[in-house]
Amino acid sequence: KTIGITFNFERSSSPEETRLKEFARAKQYFGKWFAEVEHDTGVSLENFVYFKDETHYFVMAASHLSLIAAGILKELRSTPKELVARDNVDPLAVCRFARLMAGKVGLPEGIPFAQGAHGYDIGVFDFTAKRASEASTKVLDSNGAQLLVTLVGDAAVAPFWPLGTGANKAILGAFDACYAMVSLTRLGPEPTKQQLHEFLQYQYDVFVNMKQLGNSSGTKPNAKDLGASGRRNCWALHPETRYCSIEARKQ
Repeated sequence: KTIGITFNFERSSSPEETRLKEFARAKQYFGKWFAEVEHDTGVSLENFVYFKDETHYFVMAASHLSLIAAGILKELRSTPKELVARDNVDPLAVCRFARLMAGKVGLPEGIPFAQGAHGYDIGVFDFTAKRASEASTKVLDSNGAQLLVTLVGDAAVAPFWPLGTGANKAILGAFDACYAMVSLTRLGPEPTKQQLHEFLQYQYDVFVNMKQLGNSSGTKPNAKDLGASGRRNCWALHPETRYCSIEARKQ
């Protein structure tokens, strides 16, 4: 079982904090660093992300057995939900671990925790209970009519907060959903199976492209300035105006 851990520290504008660099690491690429973390904390991490915004934000995934051995989880339980239940988590042990990890990225000793709804902003959760949509669009038959169902926002792609791509993908997904509505309408009231197949395949290709975006490198410019071609580089309804690897589809 893989358990997620998050915690936040208050952020100031001190030079010491300002010069800290954000970073993300995975165990398969930084084995030595993760081995040192396990030696110093007793916790075996699979990945680690440090993100600096309004707070110093940390998120990571750890093996449940190492968390039990480190005293963060009190005992082994039969289900992931029971494992991370509040009465099975030692908040003081989480805080001790959090401060050790804060030192790993260079935060000053004694930096205060950010405050959440119930005290220190720390959390332990089941990282294995993650669901993902396989497609963004379906067409259902409703009394002989074609009913379009499309997912947008977090329902389509669950964001990984430290990457800061959630809002961006939500906007792209809204464009894609509008395009799907217009495209299906243009097929008329009784589209053929082949037309529906091509429509859904294209929407799937767009969805996969959007899911795989990690930064702005996969999208085209969205600006009103004229480009070298003399054409405005603005996003429009068609996905090919937004995604670099999506080709125009015949209507």
